[in-house]
Parts: sequence; structure tokens; C-alpha cells
Amino acid sequence: MADVCVVPIYYQSTADLMPAVKTILTLEKHNDNIVILINNTAPAHTKELQSVLSKRFPNYRIFIINQSRYIARLADEGKTIFDLFEM
Repeated sequence: MADVCVVPIYYQSTADLMPAVKTILTLEKHNDNIVILINNTAPAHTKELQSVLSKRFPNYRIFIINQSRYIARLADEGKTIFDLFEM
């Protein structure tokens, strides 16, 4: 049981998107409080990816963290993605 399910997406091609979509579809059967996190994706792809995901999953928040080490930093520091955005 989780209050929020975070689905990270590292996108380089369409092949990277399909597992994430399947994960979201599976998770939403059990918990509809899902956050989509686009991480380590080239800026040229992020806006298009965000647009596609927003249309497919309009009720979920989408965060973009472009090509960064934030996810590793969060794990190392024991923080959540929400902690990071409040910094």
C-alpha cells in the first residue's frame, strides 16, 4: 500500500515508453494516485513525451527532471520527489 506511486520514465525511443505505459495501466488498477516522472531524457523529447502522456493519462501529474542526477540524489539523501520540488 502506498499513498503515491511514482513511475519514472527514462525515454530514448518508443521502446522505452511501452513498459512505462504498461506499468501505469497495471498500477492504476490498485492505486489511482500516480505521479509520472520523466527523468534523464533529452530536452528535445521531453515536451513531446509530456504531451503524449498528458493525453493518455490526463489525471496524473507529470514532473520533468531533465538529464540530471536528482533521482540518485533523492535515494542517497532519503528524500522524496516532493521534497526536491520544495527545496
